[in-house]
Amino acid sequence: MSEGPSAGQILIGIFLVLFGLCVTLLGGGCTIMWVYFIAHGETGGGFLLLVSLAVLAAGLVTIWAGVKIFRGN
Repeated sequence: MSEGPSAGQILIGIFLVLFGLCVTLLGGGCTIMWVYFIAHGETGGGFLLLVSLAVLAAGLVTIWAGVKIFRGN
């Protein structure tokens, strides 16, 4: 039988999940905004759309890492 995660791992995991949630919401909101602008004829938003998608992906990876640390795996 293995021991569970330590108190430090739990705190770091919770912090990473909350930080990842904020970054995911930021990246997702910007992605939706740029998709809207591009769909309505604005030009020059392609690079910023890619940056927004990268931020969205980084937030999801941060949430995944936080849950992994939180569970002690």
